[in-house]
Amino acid sequence: MRGQSSETGLSIVQRLPPFLTDGKRVFKKNVMTKGVSCCLAGGVYIAKKSYQTGKHLAAFLLLLIQQAPDHGGSLIARLAEVLPDGWIIDSGRVYRILRELEDKGYLTSQWVTEGNGAPIRTYRITPAGVGRLAEFAEEIRLRRDSLNRFLAVWEARDQG
Repeated sequence: MRGQSSETGLSIVQRLPPFLTDGKRVFKKNVMTKGVSCCLAGGVYIAKKSYQTGKHLAAFLLLLIQQAPDHGGSLIARLAEVLPDGWIIDSGRVYRILRELEDKGYLTSQWVTEGNGAPIRTYRITPAGVGRLAEFAEEIRLRRDSLNRFLAVWEARDQG
């Protein structure tokens, strides 16, 4: 049935947290709470599992800035392009991490005004930031190897 969960028989709206619905309507599109995002698809609000960007958001930000100096809003759009579908990008968290990276000396920033527009803070990676990015790459490589081993054991259980 359209808009209903086959598991529970409840409509998607009935399964949403109370502050998102009055039982008939969803108040916001593309909202995320407790790992469930709700979005309009084909005229029906649907709930889908979503994931936070995790501890490697700083690594992604450094990587993107190493590719090209950029400002926060543009970095958020670029993150959306490189992260897997279903990952939620918290813009406030992005800006906090950018400030932390700058405080640690991994980035520098400069206010830039283009035309008559509002000034934007553009970030550039420092040599220390390039070093931290290399450390992130090693940490991620080790994590990937660990996860691959886990999956190998997990998948082998079905064959044994």
